[in-house]
Amino acid sequence: MNHTSETTPAEERPTRTVSTGNNPVVSIVLFVVIFAAFCLGLYIMSLLTPVYFIAGLGIVLVSLFCTFTLVPKLLT
Repeated sequence: MNHTSETTPAEERPTRTVSTGNNPVVSIVLFVVIFAAFCLGLYIMSLLTPVYFIAGLGIVLVSLFCTFTLVPKLLT
């Protein structure tokens, strides 16, 4: 019976690189801008006229779209 070791010396193992992550300044700016747009949309929706409600709803939907589609593209 031949028994081979499953471990390899450290010199033969491939090195793993770790991502440096995203730029924190860009992440913070995107968070502040999109969160402010979302809050602004909610405020405009609360003004109790149909036109303002539709406009606020549009702002909220655009901010959610930016959060889930544009931000991942910008930060990769």
